[in-house]
Amino acid sequence: MAKKMLITGASSGIGKSFVDHYKDKYDLITTARTEKEWITDPGDITDKEFRTELIAKHQPNVVINNAGGFRGSFEETYELNTIAAGHIFEGFYDKMMPYTHIFNVVSYGIRMYGWQDMSRERSYYYSSKKAFYEFANNVNMSKNRPVHVVNLVPGIVKTEMVDADLARRIKINQGHVEEADLDYYLKENYHRGKIPFHSFFPIGKEDLPIISEFIMTLPDYINIDEIVVGMFNKQQLPGKPTTQWGTYGKRRFQYR
Repeated sequence: MAKKMLITGASSGIGKSFVDHYKDKYDLITTARTEKEWITDPGDITDKEFRTELIAKHQPNVVINNAGGFRGSFEETYELNTIAAGHIFEGFYDKMMPYTHIFNVVSYGIRMYGWQDMSRERSYYYSSKKAFYEFANNVNMSKNRPVHVVNLVPGIVKTEMVDADLARRIKINQGHVEEADLDYYLKENYHRGKIPFHSFFPIGKEDLPIISEFIMTLPDYINIDEIVVGMFNKQQLPGKPTTQWGTYGKRRFQYR
C-alpha cells in the first residue's frame, strides 16, 4: 500500500511545490480554499468543522502543515496561523502511527522582534507564527508520542505571497508604478536571482520538499526538531567576480 501525505495550503506557493515534488512518490491528500484539479479535499482550514472532519477522515504517513499567510486583522491572522495550524498539528500528532512525520512550515519571522515602520499585518503574521511554533515545539519536546515533528523555519521564499509584499513595498517606496513595469521587475530580475529582496536572495520554494525528503531518509531513532533554512547575503555569494547595476524606476539595485 502506498504511503499517504497530507498537504495543507496546497493550491500555490510552498504547498504546491510539495505537491509537485511528491506527486509520484505518495498518495497525496491536498487541501486549500481554492479549488484546483490537484486539490482532493477543498475547504477553508479556518473552519473548525472542516478541520475536524479532515483529521477524522485521514491517516497519513506524512503531514505538511503549511497553510498560512497574511490577513488584515489580528483575529483573522491568529485564526489561520495559530489556531488552525495548531489544531491540524495536534489532531494528527495524537493519531498518527509511530515514526511518521509532521512538518510544520513556520517562518524565520519567529526570530524577529519588529523594526521601525513595520506594518501591522507583518506584526500579526510573525507573532502568530511564533505562537504556533512555541506550542508545537512544547508538544514535540514532551515526547509523549513517537511521531517525528520537524519545524521547517525558512527565510524569505519565492512565492506569490512574497511577490505581493514586494510589489506593495515597491509602490510605497517609488510612488505610482505601472503594472507592466512591476511585472517585468519581478519576472525578469527578482525571479532570476538578479536582484535581492532587501539584501538577501530568496529561497526557492522547491528547496523545502528536498529538505523534507532528506530528513525522512534518516533512521527512526533520529529526530530533527528544527531546520532553519537561511539565505545568502548578496555580498557573500561566491564565484561572482563582477558587480553590475540594474535600474528600476528611481532606484538602482546592486547585484553580483
